[in-house]
Amino acid sequence: MKKSRLLLLPAVLIIGLGLYYWGPFTGRQEAVNFANAGEIVKAAQVKTGLTKSYRYKTDVSAGEQIKVAVQNRVIREDPTRQMVDFSWDIPKMSGMASMYTEGNKLYVFHPLKDKWLLPGEEPTIKPFLDFFRRQLDLVDPVENLLKLNPTGKNVSLYPEGNVKGEDTTAVLVIPEAGALSEISKALPPQFAGAELKDVKQFFWISKRDLLVTRYKVHAKAVFFGFKTMDFITVTTTDNYDKTEIDLPKQLQDKMNG
Repeated sequence: MKKSRLLLLPAVLIIGLGLYYWGPFTGRQEAVNFANAGEIVKAAQVKTGLTKSYRYKTDVSAGEQIKVAVQNRVIREDPTRQMVDFSWDIPKMSGMASMYTEGNKLYVFHPLKDKWLLPGEEPTIKPFLDFFRRQLDLVDPVENLLKLNPTGKNVSLYPEGNVKGEDTTAVLVIPEAGALSEISKALPPQFAGAELKDVKQFFWISKRDLLVTRYKVHAKAVFFGFKTMDFITVTTTDNYDKTEIDLPKQLQDKMNG
């Protein structure tokens, strides 16, 4: 009997040590003070920083005239690898395309020519790419969350916390000068010269896993001091650590050619 008890002792010690170390780890998330915006952001940044991949979908609108839709797949271990599908509907022009980046190479699927091209192979591509790449900097919820200063006075709770029934908490951010400059750069070309006012960023963060599930930017663009137009981006994020990028055969052939 004594021998069998001695054999059980290592197992008991292992289980005890596991509970000792695992307990504080799991307790940290439960201990987040959801009444404190800075603490929520700080905890979400830690958890989000551990993710390996994610997908997000964004709708961008500028008044009633400009509509842009974006879907992006991001591999955080290699942030240069992104597969983006986007469409746009602006005055006198609409269309859709895809973009893939890897390292310093960028490929664009041209739907009218039904082929993947490098920007240098099609002169009409570069102006659109410059705009859409600025848009990606604005609408990516993960990167924008990680840029925040959790202790800033511009970070506060936002009362509309639930998203599609999920138990979330929401944080309102009034962008500082640097972030405001980035938002201004991401405006459509038609907004050149417009003054941005009442700029706000909103982050909805899951209480279950502390990952950002929804992100919104809302601003008013004022033209010549009298005409005002709403500029809004709404992004939903999902597929954390499950996102993969499957390259079309035509793109693989282009990259190997």
